[in-house]
Amino acid sequence: MAHWFHRNVLKATNYHKFEVKLTEPTEATKKLCSDLKLSRSRLLDLIRDANNTSDTIETAFSAYLSLLYGLIWEIQPSTPQSEHVGRYDSSKLRNIFIFKWSHTLLGSLSHSCTDSVYEAANMSINIGIWFMKHAAMIAGKDDISMDEAKEVHGLMRRAAGIFTFVQIEFLPQLANPPVLGSDLDPRAYIYCGENLLSMDKCGEAIKALEESEKSLKQAKVLCQEYGKTHGPAPRVKPDQHGVFKRLAPLVKITLDKCNRENGFIYHHKVPGDVPTLETKATYGLVSPVNFTMPAPSPLWTVPMYRTFIGTAAPSDTREHDLPPVREEAVHQSIKEPKNESGCSLQ
Repeated sequence: MAHWFHRNVLKATNYHKFEVKLTEPTEATKKLCSDLKLSRSRLLDLIRDANNTSDTIETAFSAYLSLLYGLIWEIQPSTPQSEHVGRYDSSKLRNIFIFKWSHTLLGSLSHSCTDSVYEAANMSINIGIWFMKHAAMIAGKDDISMDEAKEVHGLMRRAAGIFTFVQIEFLPQLANPPVLGSDLDPRAYIYCGENLLSMDKCGEAIKALEESEKSLKQAKVLCQEYGKTHGPAPRVKPDQHGVFKRLAPLVKITLDKCNRENGFIYHHKVPGDVPTLETKATYGLVSPVNFTMPAPSPLWTVPMYRTFIGTAAPSDTREHDLPPVREEAVHQSIKEPKNESGCSLQ
């Protein structure tokens, strides 16, 4: 059941050769383009398997972004590499390659953009999705230790950090607004926390519980319908999950208890409408792990950067269907969790 929190399939993209027509190509320029091609291809291959280690993915991701750096930000002289990140203007090379990506909610059709920031944003989202998949792989074991549960928590925070970085750093740089409903739509990844609400009036509690009981019945019907739908993500049956099966009886038991105590002790009037509750979380929230852009690759020197300036942008922006990513299978436990809540994690 752990795959519930990573329902997204990996985003598909075209194979990229990073071929560019230069007047005077050098061995250095050839190596940079070759490394970009190989680094991108290796990263895309690694994230197909959620069983890979997070260190392996982070190293490959950092290597690719460092090679992509000069296509996003300007390379200037006399500055240590550690001070490059986020310091300079947009690169004059941003538009020399075209990148094609699919989007989670928009089917298999490619969406092209002649912008390396578009590439960095989409690749980053794919890495964030991988971190969620890796967390689900660990959580999906038959037995999970407390250390592994903490690791799952950390992986989700790292995924959130990447999504936040995309929203803050990459999206504002895009020349055109993201396609509505795409993975770059600012509404696509929203981070929220839950707050346990306390009510000091028994009558309001009863009304809220009554509405909860009605909602749970409606939810069961919707969950059963949802379990019959077809799509690219793995099919799930929410109404058969331990949390769902335990929740309805828990609500009924609590409602019965409140009714008994209100009849004997409090004698509060049950309101006709559901009371307005404070829904802003005040505790229980965790911050994403901050993600930062790596320093540019040593291959990015000022002469190298200037060599590419003036390169003609590609003209082929025809869209086509991208084949889905063939992800490696991961083990998902079918055992019921041995705990009171029915959750996969302690």
